[in-house]
Amino acid sequence: ANNWNSVALSSDGMYQCATVGVNIYLSKDYGSSWNNIYTSSVNLYSISISANGQFISAIGYLINNTIVYTSTNGGYSFNSYNIKLLLKEF
Repeated sequence: ANNWNSVALSSDGMYQCATVGVNIYLSKDYGSSWNNIYTSSVNLYSISISANGQFISAIGYLINNTIVYTSTNGGYSFNSYNIKLLLKEF
């Protein structure tokens, strides 16, 4: 069994995406079928999708780096961005 970390839906529910470990899954048929559309280098913890399903973003974390994965074409391709976190104690 897979542990789904995060799930997001488009405004009408037709497009649904989920993070499972290092993988991003996408459904284009209201959740009836799912395809692994991307495998990252780190575990993913959160995902979001735009109202029309065109824009997808996911966030992973490794040591002091947050890695943001973004797609502007419905998940056909992804870009990754490393964001160095500076943690402060308050």
